[in-house]
Amino acid sequence: MSPAARRYFGCCLPVLLLAFGCGTFALLGYASRVAVQVSGIPDDSMAPLLRPGWTILVNNMAYWTDEPSVGNVVTVGYDGKWALRRVVAVPGETIEVKDGQVIVDGQPRDPGYAPHGEGPDQPPVELGPDMYFVLADDRSAPDSRIWGPVHRDDIYGLAVFQIDNQREFHAVLVTPTPAPDAAP
Repeated sequence: MSPAARRYFGCCLPVLLLAFGCGTFALLGYASRVAVQVSGIPDDSMAPLLRPGWTILVNNMAYWTDEPSVGNVVTVGYDGKWALRRVVAVPGETIEVKDGQVIVDGQPRDPGYAPHGEGPDQPPVELGPDMYFVLADDRSAPDSRIWGPVHRDDIYGLAVFQIDNQREFHAVLVTPTPAPDAAP
């Protein structure tokens, strides 16, 4: 082997590999925060589905190509904070909350779970383009009834998995609402 090759393989190549490895590690660390978020549950607004002290895995890539759907538990940014809330109405729908009952386009929308707590009613509001209405499972927690409809840009990810205090891993259940013309 020539002296130049020895110098290259003995000195330059390890430095280049080290730099490449550090860069790759930094990019993977950044991608893990962008693509997937692992965090503690911030409050009990989504109990009993999600409780404080549990860990949540959020897919932040879920809405890069798709739109949030009714029943999705999503991360929502508000006032520099984030919260987990359930999407109950999507763009183009008119929503009202009266005596705890969610009414969309004049029809009751069964959330597929038993909400608890009491909170303010919401007079009818028609959602514009890119606007979503989100509610906490605990109706006394702040949500779109307080914040107003949430813009699409403020919905960051889809809650996918939860890990409870016993370290059991569970999928976050999405409760799809059948279309109004669907047969029972």
